[in-house]
Amino acid sequence: MLDSYIKKHGIRRFAKFVKYFSIFAGIYFIICAIMGRAYGFGLIDRHFKLTLNYNDTISSVLNPNFWVPLISQAFFAIAIFNCAKLFKKISDGEKFTNSVITQLNVVGSNLFFGFITAAFIEPFLIDLFRGTFHCCRIGIDNQNLLAGIVGVLLFAVAKIGQKLRAELDEIV
Repeated sequence: MLDSYIKKHGIRRFAKFVKYFSIFAGIYFIICAIMGRAYGFGLIDRHFKLTLNYNDTISSVLNPNFWVPLISQAFFAIAIFNCAKLFKKISDGEKFTNSVITQLNVVGSNLFFGFITAAFIEPFLIDLFRGTFHCCRIGIDNQNLLAGIVGVLLFAVAKIGQKLRAELDEIV
């Protein structure tokens, strides 16, 4: 199905569609991350209605544990928005140049840093702010591990593409 769409409309038009989809997905991702934190702290109920207890709302938002899990989510959101930049370059007709390779590096490194932050830094900071410091707690789950692996793979594809591009430039 995807091949027939690309054949009918062209790769540039498909890249433009993916660019807009990436922007929408990034905004949706940010909203879901913030709403998930708000639900976890009781700021909204399961029907997404605000609970209007002013003191609890202020103390929850001022609590560092509200913001710490959003650090890795910020890395993931940056990766999604950089995918939009990557597909914008492709939709503009840019070939596999150094700027495309740079965008692949940025996407891959943001996914990997998001994994590192979620697995190691966030559990450390949460324990530190709670006052129950455990030096060896690791917060690896499947989604973050998958994002980290995909990030490393994209980074590797960018490095291979950079080497291939350098070899092609030497030949020409």
